[in-house]
Amino acid sequence: MTRTFVAMTGTALVLALAPYAAAQTADEIVEKHLAAMGGRAALSKLTGQVATGTVVVSAQGADIPGSVEITRKAPNKGRTLMKLDLSAFGAGEMIVDQRCDGKTAFSSNSMQGDREIAGDQLQSMLNASYPTPLLAYKEAGTTIELQGKDQIGGRAVIVLLYTPKTGPASRMSREGRSCAAG
Repeated sequence: MTRTFVAMTGTALVLALAPYAAAQTADEIVEKHLAAMGGRAALSKLTGQVATGTVVVSAQGADIPGSVEITRKAPNKGRTLMKLDLSAFGAGEMIVDQRCDGKTAFSSNSMQGDREIAGDQLQSMLNASYPTPLLAYKEAGTTIELQGKDQIGGRAVIVLLYTPKTGPASRMSREGRSCAAG
């Protein structure tokens, strides 16, 4: 009777602790994510990126077509240029140009004027290092904590809390398949 009780208790303990044995740390998830992107060595060689495309913005019941160009350069420089066709509203082209030189940032809007970007928005832009802020987050004084699992669009994701040395914290979601254990 005592052996049976000990065996059942041991089995119950193993089953209860099994999820923790397979649990991952935030560092392990980051490393698996970086590996899925090509690995640290390959990512460290990247110096810049230019992406272009089209965009449709819905406003006042109308779809406004336009173009977008996003330029990023290591470590934290970037530009987003968007041109929207407002002819459906009796206006011309609207140009929104947002830039960060790695220290300061500004936004130029042909309809609303120019403004300096400051505060949390500026700090978020400065923290958005290229090609990914996960590549050197420890060196930057950032902490990453595992927040658990969630669903986005019907897909399982792992949620991380990204807290930079300065600036606002943010939640990052990584698809479970590319960060799964094993």
